[in-house]
Amino acid sequence: MASFEIDLLRFDEFISKESFVRAKTYEKTAPHEYIVCKLDDNDSKRRAEFEWIVLFIRRNGYPKKFWRKEYIYFDRNGYSYWTMGEPLETTWILNRAICSEKEEK
Repeated sequence: MASFEIDLLRFDEFISKESFVRAKTYEKTAPHEYIVCKLDDNDSKRRAEFEWIVLFIRRNGYPKKFWRKEYIYFDRNGYSYWTMGEPLETTWILNRAICSEKEEK
């Protein structure tokens, strides 16, 4: 199995264990879900995997504008995933939204 395929399995495993929360503030304008994983999270293994996911998205994703700002998105299994583009040490939110097959890369 190729390295990228192994990375995709790792990505899928992390996502499958998470409980995403619906972003109520943006329900009508930009429906999406998110998870939070802060640096002071008691689960250091989860934080390490979260950081790996963030870097994976940034390395393998594509740029796309939302309003006036550009973010890096990664599409997988019908969802687009992205962060707010902060430095890794201050990134604690991972977003996802349903994407159409036309959008999925």
